[in-house]
Amino acid sequence: MRVLQLYSNYKWTGPADLALLQTKALMEHAPEVDVRFALSAWTHPGEVHAMRRRAEELGLDCVEGLQLRRHYHLPTILGDASRLARLVDDEKLDVLHCHQSGDHFLAALAAGQAVRRVAIVRSFWEERIPLRVGRMLFAFQRSDALIGPFAGRVRALGQRFDLPAGRVHLLPPILDASFDLPSAEERDSARRSLLSEFGIEGEPFLIGLTARIQRKRRWDLAWDTIQELVRKVPAARLCVLGRPDEGVFDEICRAPVMRRGLSEQVLFLGYRRGAEYRRALAAFDAFLFLVAGSDATSRALREAMASGLPPVVTDAAPLPEIVGEGRFGALSAADPAQLARALRELAESPDLRAERSARAREAAMAWSDAAAQAAALSRIYVQAREGYPG
Repeated sequence: MRVLQLYSNYKWTGPADLALLQTKALMEHAPEVDVRFALSAWTHPGEVHAMRRRAEELGLDCVEGLQLRRHYHLPTILGDASRLARLVDDEKLDVLHCHQSGDHFLAALAAGQAVRRVAIVRSFWEERIPLRVGRMLFAFQRSDALIGPFAGRVRALGQRFDLPAGRVHLLPPILDASFDLPSAEERDSARRSLLSEFGIEGEPFLIGLTARIQRKRRWDLAWDTIQELVRKVPAARLCVLGRPDEGVFDEICRAPVMRRGLSEQVLFLGYRRGAEYRRALAAFDAFLFLVAGSDATSRALREAMASGLPPVVTDAAPLPEIVGEGRFGALSAADPAQLARALRELAESPDLRAERSARAREAAMAWSDAAAQAAALSRIYVQAREGYPG
């Protein structure tokens, strides 16, 4: 079975890592699948090809030559479709596994041009279900399988595009297994380092929050929650990890924090990755997550849970599904007082933190099982290529 993974972007985002990790899982645990990853040849001038860097870190077998632009650009798509159709025929590809709207439409065009019959599989990681129009309708109705991480959403998507139930598959979102429970020594070292970095004395209650700093990510709710919390837990500190969109930091972070008098209670750690990011997580006592971004699987939240951080999340979909409707973390309305109360309970009870940490790790174990992920994908590919029973 020969599979080509497609991803129409050069930026390393949450959904991108899901596609890359699935490819890695197949390479390591599914010898019956010959899988490669197609890298976008197009980048904005002067920008780093973060996908290439991450693919090299993972040791993936990559294919070059497709533009794979994120945004719709008809001349590029038509050129890519011709190149991909030739690749299907020349390399005898069996499956095109798509992860974004652009590469999904491209795969549907290429499949129509290729002489060889190739199955189209779509993993859907996006926040919103697309409308039944135009390019999306064309692509989904030519798909042989649809994979999604959340039951309600993937069923609704299949129904919207009239996919038979047998072609719609639920598969937990894969997670980088390097996110694991740090040892007590690692936690102590990371904590001391972070406190020294920001000149903090004593024993603060450190709350992590990882998100792209964008207007849509409900930052005012985060500031209001911390303002509410420090009235009862003066030692609370919110540690923000993430890079800002251009020109928005002062507007949505610095100015609102200063207006609320939270300059000492909110720490901006910037963007960290790899071991540096895992070390930051090891320093925290809890994790706050308010809303999913472009990756509905909320990779940052799941990485924090895998690192043993008890999460507090809002009831904004699909966060309740990620925390098992409250079994694996505290679930709250998007209200500062209620979120602060959930964080206060963790701050005041080490036993509760330990219990919630263990539950969070329990959920993460399923996400980190690369062998199970590879086996499930292999079965889906066979069904998509060879047909479904009945």
